[in-house]
Amino acid sequence: MLLLSQNRLVWVVIGVAVWLGSCTSKEKLFVRHVSSQTGITFANRLTETDSLNALTFEYMYNGAGVGVGDFNKDGLTDVYFAGNQVSSRLYLNQGSFRFRDITDESGTSTNVWCTGVSVADVNQDGWPDIYVCVAGPTKDSTQRANKLFINQGPTVDGVPVFTERAAEFGLNDMGYSTQAAFFDYDRDGDLDCYLLTNALETMNRNALRPKRVDGEAPSTDRLYRCEGKLPSGSEQGKATVSFAARHVSRATATTPYVNVSRQLGILTEGYGLGLCISDLDDNGWPDVYCANDFLSNDLVWMNRNNTVKPTFTNQAAALLKHQTHNGMGVDIADINNDALPDIVVLDMLPPDNYRQKMMLPGSNYNRFQMDLNMGYQPQYVRNTLQLNRGKVVMNQEQEGGGPVSSNNDQLPVFSEIGQLAGIEKTDWSWAPLLADFDNDGWKDLFITNGYRRDVTNLDFIVFNHEQASFGTPEARFRQTKEELYRLPEVNLPKYAYRNQGSDPAKALTFEDVSEAWGLNLKGYSNGAAYADLDNDGDLDLITNNIDDEAFVLENRLNQREKHPHWLRLTFTPAPGLPVTIGTKVWLYGDGDGQVQMQELSPVRGFVSTVENVLHFGLGAATHFDSLVIRYPNGAKQTIRQGAVDRLLAVQYDPEGVWQEPAPATQPLFAEVDTAQSQLRITHEENTVVDFNRTPLLPNQYSQNGPYVAVADVNGDQLDDFFMGTDVEKTSFVYVQQPDGQFKTVSLPGSDAYEDMGATFFDADGDGDQDLYVVSGGSREEGLSTAYQDRLYINDGSGQFQATVNALPATRSSGSCVTVADFDGDGDLDLFRGGRIIPGQYPKPVPSYLLRNDSQKAGGPRFTDVTDQLAPGLRHVGLVTAALWTDTDNDRQPDLMLVGEWMAPTIFTNNGGNLTQANIPEFTGQTGWWCSLLACDPDHDGDTDYVAGNLGLNSKFRASAEEPVQVFADDYDKNGRLDPILTFYLNHEHVPVAQRDVIMTQIPAIKKRFPTYHDYANHPFEEMFTDDERASALVLRAEQMASCYIENKGKAGFAVHQLPIEAQMAPIYGLQAADFTGDGRIDLLLAGNFYGAETISGRYDAGKGMLLAGNGKGQFRAVSNTGLNLDKDVRAIAPLRRPDRSTWWLVANNNGPLQVWRYTSKPTTSL
Repeated sequence: MLLLSQNRLVWVVIGVAVWLGSCTSKEKLFVRHVSSQTGITFANRLTETDSLNALTFEYMYNGAGVGVGDFNKDGLTDVYFAGNQVSSRLYLNQGSFRFRDITDESGTSTNVWCTGVSVADVNQDGWPDIYVCVAGPTKDSTQRANKLFINQGPTVDGVPVFTERAAEFGLNDMGYSTQAAFFDYDRDGDLDCYLLTNALETMNRNALRPKRVDGEAPSTDRLYRCEGKLPSGSEQGKATVSFAARHVSRATATTPYVNVSRQLGILTEGYGLGLCISDLDDNGWPDVYCANDFLSNDLVWMNRNNTVKPTFTNQAAALLKHQTHNGMGVDIADINNDALPDIVVLDMLPPDNYRQKMMLPGSNYNRFQMDLNMGYQPQYVRNTLQLNRGKVVMNQEQEGGGPVSSNNDQLPVFSEIGQLAGIEKTDWSWAPLLADFDNDGWKDLFITNGYRRDVTNLDFIVFNHEQASFGTPEARFRQTKEELYRLPEVNLPKYAYRNQGSDPAKALTFEDVSEAWGLNLKGYSNGAAYADLDNDGDLDLITNNIDDEAFVLENRLNQREKHPHWLRLTFTPAPGLPVTIGTKVWLYGDGDGQVQMQELSPVRGFVSTVENVLHFGLGAATHFDSLVIRYPNGAKQTIRQGAVDRLLAVQYDPEGVWQEPAPATQPLFAEVDTAQSQLRITHEENTVVDFNRTPLLPNQYSQNGPYVAVADVNGDQLDDFFMGTDVEKTSFVYVQQPDGQFKTVSLPGSDAYEDMGATFFDADGDGDQDLYVVSGGSREEGLSTAYQDRLYINDGSGQFQATVNALPATRSSGSCVTVADFDGDGDLDLFRGGRIIPGQYPKPVPSYLLRNDSQKAGGPRFTDVTDQLAPGLRHVGLVTAALWTDTDNDRQPDLMLVGEWMAPTIFTNNGGNLTQANIPEFTGQTGWWCSLLACDPDHDGDTDYVAGNLGLNSKFRASAEEPVQVFADDYDKNGRLDPILTFYLNHEHVPVAQRDVIMTQIPAIKKRFPTYHDYANHPFEEMFTDDERASALVLRAEQMASCYIENKGKAGFAVHQLPIEAQMAPIYGLQAADFTGDGRIDLLLAGNFYGAETISGRYDAGKGMLLAGNGKGQFRAVSNTGLNLDKDVRAIAPLRRPDRSTWWLVANNNGPLQVWRYTSKPTTSL
């Protein structure tokens, strides 16, 4: 991603000075114009009957779309609304926000259930046409034939006239169409049509079943290729018919459009609701994103750019780590100005506790795993924002079998950061529109939402289920319908989010400005479009509403005295350029390093079409440096410096063929494949489902390995390594040979334990490296011999034997081990951290301070001296990482710890006695810490620290004022702790768990809260009595960000959050070295966690990251590193090679060991 330059920062500051004052005026940015002002009276009114309602037709309230276009080419944008039970309507823009209904005059009325609106010049005669998708409850497929209104041009009065000709064109598809997008997928100079399809189904659409991937499902989308001569629509258009006439020689069908779905691989089902076209991999060939509802995953059809035989392959699983569950609308645009397209898809997660508890059932880990085993990708009920992290080499399986490519395709990968961005909870949502509504140079987000009946109400669902066993079918239906009409309406305010990318500290995040911008209007809004309706240089909004007049919202930004600048681009077909849809533009700012990228792809959001114009906000810039244009035919054009605040009609004047520019810098890292490394090692997890024992857990604690330890075990000056395994798997030490290969040395008896932390050290003073391995996991409840640690003694040649009676009993499930001579007697001692007591979470876990009391004659022996020498250390908490470090420069190793529900903790060493230090700067820093590293990034001679935490990309947003907490007690007296997690939603203190989950853990809750409403309607303080809460173990987390902890010597410590780019996922792997070659310490970070409960979902946005240090303790994210550490990472370790280069070993839970190398020079440790 692009980094903030000093010039760009200056540009931002100047922009703020110029217009921010006026933007904070009490005047709203948008103003609604009602029908008496605009003449737009359209309302998508629905009439419910006994035979037509949400019980008989589940998509009753999905609404319809809106499309905009200049249909009479008078320079004003006109508006077309689709209607479900009412006719669609066309409104002619007469200027000054006055419109005239010309539906009947224009011939564009409808009498079927219309959904999506697509505006495009289908027959390439120079006049925009209207394609309307048709669906609805009817079983008569002829009533679902889509409509194509071909523009004949205007009358003398300026009224455009249309004729309906879908059958003539071969586009009268009679499936269940949601939306269509016209684009030139094969770059042959005409518009093809992708048709997003749904289906009427009698089965439960969320019932688990095998995927249908061979085109047999009625909800399989269609792709129509334009193969024949296109009929002209108007006299004015006859001159351009020659663009299509060249197809007549290959036309074999009776219509211009032919369904080629099967030939091109469009065979996978999906309950389609959202559609957007974008060149996701920037190879010049348009790709297709389909947002799908219910069980069906989203589809990402990557266009395999083969002009001889183009095909599409669904690469959703390769590009995305997870998706929305109920995919609604979708938009694709560049949200962080790194010139890469990002993706937003909407779902229906409410922002408040009451509606969340009334809508979401409990998490179901077993069902989630069954979905994965059936080939479904993970999906969660929330809006997702997929941040494009650039292209990586792919060589994995595509859906349906077979490799992605025979030559290792490069495909973009995405990190889902909706929660980090703050846009994940907008309730029952439909259209997302990414555009620069305040013209500051950063794309904002507008969201429509609302639903006529709250059919997801869990009490209503329970009522239906209970009614199923009583009475006649007629009586049951009558009662259910009565309950349906009693349901509350989901009448919601719209959302507007301002992109905060201009502030480096707030990059990748959005501010809710719904009220400030005047867009928090309530209603049941579905389709939406943006356009500059009054040609004043800012974007206005139109929404299609159920049972209410359409919203027409004027943007008054440019009516203010001081306002930011803008530029708008239009493109017109010309000889050699018959199609302009798909044009891609990079706008470069004037010397400030700013770049904006946009694609001309008007179908976006939900069942709608936005203006066919590219709109750029420019902030304070008074001109642009250059425009680089890539046309859909592959031609390139550059326009040098130009003025702003105008509509620029770009004339086609290509300078050659566009070629993807080489990256400014070469990647710093490259993966070493297994053919070269010969390290075909995969960690295999023996599944233990902790949620079956303790449903209220936030995470699985059986998935915390593996760790890696590195040392020279045989004295040949080559690094060797150990990687842990799970129970029933033998562990090995991998001994490096002079030729760079490895031989394995097995560890006897290791298959009886689950390995966690490990370290090589000289336990017995004989000069070689022995191995200590911590035992952990959660397969045994409570304290158990299953968690006994092991010490393997090296015979000097790299062969290991397990010791007997060398270690004291370690009965707690452990996490980590660290080595130092803390008592100064010349041998190495140990600290071993305790991670969890299964069944007693979050009770503090026994940890162990082990003094080395080995005697040469008697062999190695360690003594537990925790209580004797380190009061308070035994039950310090749920330790995840530890290190011995001299925090106070007294040349004695102190002990530093982090853990879950812990603050960073230091036990200072005073002559071999450890005392917990009181560090004021660590107050308020309790978190879910997971890793710890010592280094000196500010080069001041003392030791600083980097601590990995959960990160900020989760629903757990913690602070001192609104912490995440756990209240644990044996509420039901069954011998196990019941950990009730709480957090704050809209400043209300509420339980995290849904009612179904807490009832599974504490069945008596059902009596206390007999309905979902009862449970949802109470804050946490009212759910349990004072006495019940008084006896609970209460822990809190106030800091979830990963941090740099600066050691300021006698002045104490300062805790600084790492850059926002490092907060996308938990950090488990940490390494410090001079990776960039400037003599300063940089940080290599990696981590994810797949073991979270299934409502929150996996933490999987991590791809590995390099933070470049400036030598002063400050860091910036480095782009184009080449890293793709996207698995369930647990550890990173450097390994020296025979040629003195460094490999970086990356250990993944339930996945392969990955090996990465530095591409330019050996890495220098600092």
